[in-house]
Amino acid sequence: MYIKNMEEVMSRYINEHEAAEYMSMSVHKLRKDRREGTGCAYSKASGKIIYDREEIDKFIDQSKITPKS
Repeated sequence: MYIKNMEEVMSRYINEHEAAEYMSMSVHKLRKDRREGTGCAYSKASGKIIYDREEIDKFIDQSKITPKS
């Protein structure tokens, strides 16, 4: 059971380089958005920035622009 949970945690949380790739942006842009408070939610664990894939997906969904007919 513990190993399964650890695998879930490892696949759910990603570092800033993986997050930038996941969102198709540069690490520089990701850091800039984080610094300015305009990026998606993140956490700090042991001094390292980590992103939750679910939070990234929510952020992307909230950023959708629907064209007007």
